Amino acid sequence: MAVKNERKIKTIALIIDALSGMGSYQEDILNGVSQAVKDVGANFLVFPGGSIGARPSNKFEYNRNIVYELINSDTIDGIILAGGTIGNYISHDQFLRFLRKYTGIPMVSISGGLEGIPNVMIDNQGGFEKIFEHLIVEHKYKKIVFISGPEANEDAQERYVVYKKMLAKYNISFDERLVFIGNFMEPSGHEAIEVLLDERNVAFDVVVAANDNMAIGALKELELRGHNVPSDVAVVGFDDVVEASIVTPPLTTVRQPVHLQAEKAVEIILQMIDGKYPEQEMQYIDTEFIIRKSCGCVTAAKKENGEELPEVISNSREDWLESVSNLITQYCTDDTENLVIKRLFLSFLDELQGKQQDVFLQEWEEFLDTHLSQTEDLLIINKCLTTFREAALSLAKGQEIVAENLIYQAHNVMMQIVHRMEIKKRARAEGLSQQVSEIGMILGVSFDINELSEGIAKVMPTLKIDNFIFGMYKNPLKPLEAVSIICRYRDGEIVTLPDEGLELPAYNVLSMDFLKNKGPVNYVVYPLYFKEEQLGLFLMELAPEYGFVYETIYNQICTSIEGALLVERNIQVRMVIEKHSREIENLTLPMLESIKDISEIAVDKMKVVNELADQTRQSWEKLSETNKNIEKIASNINKLLDIIKIIEDIADKVNLLALNTSIEAVHVGQYGVGFSVIAKEIKKLSETTRTHSNEIAYTLKEIVKYAQDTSRYGQESINTFQHQQQGVKDILTSFETISQKMQELGHSSTTILDMIKKK
Repeated sequence: MAVKNERKIKTIALIIDALSGMGSYQEDILNGVSQAVKDVGANFLVFPGGSIGARPSNKFEYNRNIVYELINSDTIDGIILAGGTIGNYISHDQFLRFLRKYTGIPMVSISGGLEGIPNVMIDNQGGFEKIFEHLIVEHKYKKIVFISGPEANEDAQERYVVYKKMLAKYNISFDERLVFIGNFMEPSGHEAIEVLLDERNVAFDVVVAANDNMAIGALKELELRGHNVPSDVAVVGFDDVVEASIVTPPLTTVRQPVHLQAEKAVEIILQMIDGKYPEQEMQYIDTEFIIRKSCGCVTAAKKENGEELPEVISNSREDWLESVSNLITQYCTDDTENLVIKRLFLSFLDELQGKQQDVFLQEWEEFLDTHLSQTEDLLIINKCLTTFREAALSLAKGQEIVAENLIYQAHNVMMQIVHRMEIKKRARAEGLSQQVSEIGMILGVSFDINELSEGIAKVMPTLKIDNFIFGMYKNPLKPLEAVSIICRYRDGEIVTLPDEGLELPAYNVLSMDFLKNKGPVNYVVYPLYFKEEQLGLFLMELAPEYGFVYETIYNQICTSIEGALLVERNIQVRMVIEKHSREIENLTLPMLESIKDISEIAVDKMKVVNELADQTRQSWEKLSETNKNIEKIASNINKLLDIIKIIEDIADKVNLLALNTSIEAVHVGQYGVGFSVIAKEIKKLSETTRTHSNEIAYTLKEIVKYAQDTSRYGQESINTFQHQQQGVKDILTSFETISQKMQELGHSSTTILDMIKKK
């Protein structure tokens, strides 16, 4: 960890949502702060961590917030907040709680209006009041639409308060149907017109938007719907972004001198680092009211530069030369440029006084071509034109029309050059966009992290980015604990990493040796993420002229990393699948052998069971037949018993007859002796018959009992055979099922093996 007092160069951090946005506001802040920090020779780190919390239009943007956690007093000496970009979707109290993590580090905010820290604010109230004064007093508009910014944004709320205040001042009724809550983005301007016309069905004279982006969106939507601006509906914005002057019709707006805000913020933060706290927390920068065609004004020379006609004061040529000298000394520190402007002023005066002709405008155009390199230069040049004009009205008595015409032509020349400058800038931007697109194609075909890092190392120099650090979080669930450095690129060369790799806490990435350079460095610290997944960090050298290039490259890198990770994960999954496939194959082959054995056994047993089934069936049939015969025998025996019963009855009767005959024989004497002998024989026969019939009946009964028992046992056997036969059938069915399932399992296993072999 670096020790603070070891750093010889101060390090200033800029917290901003992104390096570019809708319009040029973020780029203006970035350019202004970067230039001011460069002028004082300090290190400059930019943390484009998105809006704090969730933005409605991008629910994953909050993942960018993680880079705000990297800022600490061990690395950063002072913080500049682009408060108007990061706090639009949270409350004022939530914003203050967010800043508590930076307690002990000097902070200043560009807009935001935060208590406890210095704020460099735009005079929203004064600038917005000028708009309404102009629209109500000069144009007599009464049905005024207001497109507000986010409800949590301080600037937006302040402008909304001015809207209601100015309506009340001029006795215009407030109609909430004419108010639409936007989000500072151009699409919300389109949406506002859609809601006003399609849903609310309200009529209005003019649309006033809380910023130029929304005003331009509203203007475009009105034109799409066939409404002419400004003849049907006027449109006015706030900010004076670059597009405001080149949109059709050009947009009337209030110019925010963002570069002055940035310069002032850097001045204050440097004082705070040195222990000097400003006397006033809120410091305001004046705005400029820029009148163009969109409000309904006819372009006039006296208002082209947004300034009213000055009061004419009589001064000498020498006095005005001194005034110009003081002016350019105040706004321009380059001595060579000072001399050029002075000569230019003298040329202007000479042309007014007839000492030369058609020289000033030529020299003026040459001057602008040489010195007008960025939008901020317009402020100085406008001041020069205003001073020239004041001098003309004071020195060229009787030549006021000529002077006005010359100033008017000078202003037109300036606007033409500004227009050319914007065309060149756009052409350069389009060229960069094409270049970035080609880079995106290169990065998009990188299928692993190492290949991607090599691709990044190849394409960065084409954007004149010779230094960057690319690292991946060791554990995305605890991203700040450790970052594995994948690639370091320094002064156009790849830095060799240790064989064991380079891993360090995320906080220490900012303390790496690039902050120990002999000279100051400019870096942007990007969080790498994809949707909800934290990926890593990307630090790259910053050349802030085209913030959109960095944002585009950053987004492409995030997408490419996720793509490479997906490929790596797919490879890992494929390896796991192949491993499992081999395991399945190793298990399936023995299983197939077992299935084959089981199937063969099942077929053999099915033959045995079938034979058993035949035997059981035959036995059952024979047993059933035997049982039927036994039942017939038993039935016949019962008939014999009935016959024996008859015989016994006859025997009894014969016996009784024999007895009676014996008695009768006694009475007839000798003649009866023969009958007595016969009677005895008959009795003996009867008794013998009785005895034999009893024995036969007993035997027959035993046979019947045996036959009944045999029949019962036979029926039980038949039932048993039937049960056995059903059991045999069930066994056979089970074997058939086993065989079928084994065949299906074998077929499926073979199919699996075939698929594994073909994969």
